[in-house]
Amino acid sequence: MKSDLLGFFFMLINVLLAFEYVFFLNLIDAYLFRTRRRSICFPIALIVVFALFSLLPGNDCKMKFVISLIPLIIVSLVVGLSYVLHTGFRKYCDYKTIRCDSEKIFSEKKVMIIVPHEDDDMCLVGGMVEKYIENGSEIFTVFVTNGDYDDIGETRINEAIACWKYLGVPEQNIIFLGYGDRWSTEAPHIYNAAADEVVKSAVGRTETYGTDSRPAYHNGTSYTFNHCSHDLMQLILEKRPDVLFICDYDSHPDHKAVSLFSEYVWEKYFRLLPIISPLYIKDMLIQQPGLQLMITAPLI
Repeated sequence: MKSDLLGFFFMLINVLLAFEYVFFLNLIDAYLFRTRRRSICFPIALIVVFALFSLLPGNDCKMKFVISLIPLIIVSLVVGLSYVLHTGFRKYCDYKTIRCDSEKIFSEKKVMIIVPHEDDDMCLVGGMVEKYIENGSEIFTVFVTNGDYDDIGETRINEAIACWKYLGVPEQNIIFLGYGDRWSTEAPHIYNAAADEVVKSAVGRTETYGTDSRPAYHNGTSYTFNHCSHDLMQLILEKRPDVLFICDYDSHPDHKAVSLFSEYVWEKYFRLLPIISPLYIKDMLIQQPGLQLMITAPLI
């Protein structure tokens, strides 16, 4: 009889412990486990199993006492660890959402996106461009090459137009400079060539081109360093964007070239003579007009 009463007493302690755990878990917003239901079910199931065992008749009183302490110890350790993680390491572990005024950032802007190929645009700004469109900003997408390495330049031009028109960008705001995708191994890359040296693309072309309905920005211009850099400079001056997205320097030769062309144009035409001063973004490396450089987190 005494053993059964002791077992019942420890069962009540464990039930109270379960309520205490649930209260504490709500208090810290399930910091350790993140999923509240799972974290609650585990200690309750553990306590119920040991509480039922403590009520079984015929067991030794000391054994019941020891067994009834097991869930108490386990749950206490879990609660203690949760508290330590929540209070002691929160500033290192917790994800902090960046709050910003979306309307102020994304509305009433002229945004220009300059990329090498007809897929790099979505890689660069695919997750951000809808914010600008939703808030009424004007988008200009500029493709430096026709992506014609496999001789399917016209197909890729039409695909890019269809994609941006689907997003709500007018067709006249989708611009193709018409240069080649990669370059013949017999000559240097266009960025490394002499200023007026005509280079040949990988498919053998030497002049800018587009489609019948969408010719290149300067159709029929020879592939030279000066022509490509001048096209970029003239286009930026013509549209005068508030925000300028350009792909950053990576392992692809055309990506490198567009990144370096943008630096050349910025240095030669805009840094020393700031006719325009857009926010200049290469991936997430942001360069303000002048010499100031800063690394920033994503804008959204």
